[in-house]
Amino acid sequence: MTSSTSIPAYLWHNSLRRWIENPASPLTKFLVPFLFGLLAFLVFGLMRGIEAELRAQLSRSDLRAIHVSESVRPSEATDRYYQALESPAPWSAWCQSNDLFLQAPITGKSRFFENMPIIGYLEPPSFVLLPPTRSGAPRPAIILTNRSLPQKILDQDDHITINESYRLPARLAVIPSQLANVFQTEAVALIPAEMLEAPLTRFHTRLQVLVPRTETSTSMLEAKIRKFAEAENLDVRVYSSQGILAQLEKFNHQQELIRLILGLGIAVILSLVLGSLSLLEFRQELYLCALLRSFGVRPASLWIHYLMETALITYLGGLTAYWFARGPLETIIGSYHSGDRLQIPFSMNLVGPSDLSIIGSALTAGILLSALPLVRGLRKPAGLALP
Repeated sequence: MTSSTSIPAYLWHNSLRRWIENPASPLTKFLVPFLFGLLAFLVFGLMRGIEAELRAQLSRSDLRAIHVSESVRPSEATDRYYQALESPAPWSAWCQSNDLFLQAPITGKSRFFENMPIIGYLEPPSFVLLPPTRSGAPRPAIILTNRSLPQKILDQDDHITINESYRLPARLAVIPSQLANVFQTEAVALIPAEMLEAPLTRFHTRLQVLVPRTETSTSMLEAKIRKFAEAENLDVRVYSSQGILAQLEKFNHQQELIRLILGLGIAVILSLVLGSLSLLEFRQELYLCALLRSFGVRPASLWIHYLMETALITYLGGLTAYWFARGPLETIIGSYHSGDRLQIPFSMNLVGPSDLSIIGSALTAGILLSALPLVRGLRKPAGLALP
């Protein structure tokens, strides 16, 4: 006890002895931050996964494009089919481009794809780049796919087979971003609408991709379409990237609130649990503290030792939670996106630096708050501290 360097060594030796004799105390200090840290990492990781999915949907969409889907009643299918061939949609005057598709109640297949939806088009889609056709040649059938195919395959001609009997030459092309949220399948077959008169006059679904004129905002055009559909009693569903932007903005606000609540909750609960344990341990070590202070050990040294001891166990629990959260996040996010486990590195991209700082700050605040009750006891003179 004559050397200042022997005091910290003695204190750590005494802590180790206390942990062995009473393992419930260090185990509690480890499990509480571990469980709350695991919960926080899972929640933050899932929120980042949802945000990444929304941003991916946004990146696949044209920010100005509006998608309109309408299920045509069978009794009106014939009239609506010929109406589509002869006259444009009522809101076409507000649009810079207007691509109309009529989905037939049949499917087809090709060399690379099975059960492709068959969709009739009036004009070749403005977003699809195809080699020019010869003058007077019939309009081509097109297979749009989101699969990554080599360019040499995309350059080849394919074919579409319908009902195992009708075979139609077709060209391959990649689904452009403007149509990615309209055709959410691996591949679709686009065929000139006049070649699909029989199935389309029985039943069809109208799909439109609209890009408003410069002077017309996306939200304004969307409101006009909804108002027109309501007035005409049409079964119309309108979708645009504005909805994703609104969802993303709302979700970001919710994330901030959830992070704040979780951070404060962890700090308060951890401080209450660790503070109760610190008072219990202080009462058990009153004689030792009085003895050490009679040898000239300053109360600040004892208080700092408590902080270091608690921080060691608490941060160890938080780091263990960080490691254990990796497996569930890989499984949950991986199955949500592709059915396979994601290869997330140890850095865990789904838990960002801001999330780590929130959890780290909450643990630190809990440690500091739990040490406050000791200040009063350590400030008493050594003789008055004993009962």
